Amino acid sequence: MDEIDREILISLLMKGGISQSEISKMIGSSTQRINYRMKKMLEEGIIKNFKVHINPYFLNGMNLFVAYEGTKNIDLRGIGSVFRCLERTDFYELQAMNEKELLDLTNYMSVEFGNKIMQYRPRVPELKNKINYYDLLILRELLKNPTIDYIKLSQILGIRAPLIRKRINRMKSMGVFSIIPIIDLSKTDIFLFTIISGRRLETKLNVSNTILKIIDDNASIYVGIEKSMSNIRKNLSYVRKIDKNAEVMVVYDYDFRSDFAERAINNLIEAEESNMRKILPEETP
Repeated sequence: MDEIDREILISLLMKGGISQSEISKMIGSSTQRINYRMKKMLEEGIIKNFKVHINPYFLNGMNLFVAYEGTKNIDLRGIGSVFRCLERTDFYELQAMNEKELLDLTNYMSVEFGNKIMQYRPRVPELKNKINYYDLLILRELLKNPTIDYIKLSQILGIRAPLIRKRINRMKSMGVFSIIPIIDLSKTDIFLFTIISGRRLETKLNVSNTILKIIDDNASIYVGIEKSMSNIRKNLSYVRKIDKNAEVMVVYDYDFRSDFAERAINNLIEAEESNMRKILPEETP
């Protein structure tokens, strides 16, 4: 793996839906070379697949971040993402429709793992803009095929491709969803790491490449990307000065899951279509 491969992977991790032409401009290499390198990494299993991660608050849901000591393969409905760390710690994002579902999920996880190392509930964001029925249709198709192109989406949904492009770009800018490549980190020389702190760390923390970043007055959560362990050690040194109880861990495996998002989107689409049927006049024989 050379510098071009590393830059491609980092670009994809930061902006999973980025086009090859955009990657070409970012790293200063030809589109043909980017296309060849990406195909090769897919064939070799370095890039395993792509997943869509949706902010549950846009689907009338909520989330919670928890970390447990130990590693287990848990197939639980409601896990939005999982990061497995070399420090023998599993870091989860749990997603649910309501408080009871979230409590049931955490109770189940505690039975499986034991005591939590950390639990953090993000502050509920103020959503100035909301998504509509057509956005939900687009998101449902993206969950099925994260790399689908605008033309194919247009054919499936019966919506003009330029409008689909506009809606997707709007949702990305709002932070509704992101497309994330699932990479076999054991076949690369890039590093993923998590930072979990009960303090606000953003002022001096040198983490410019992130795939997950949540900051408020009560906590800081990062999942970052680095090319070298030395940069991770620098962040570790800084974080420990600010918060001696903070966790900085190296990720060796990760995944994003869509059980909650699929269920929530289908429920919202059904509710919208039910309302439409009530508004439309009944057909007369």
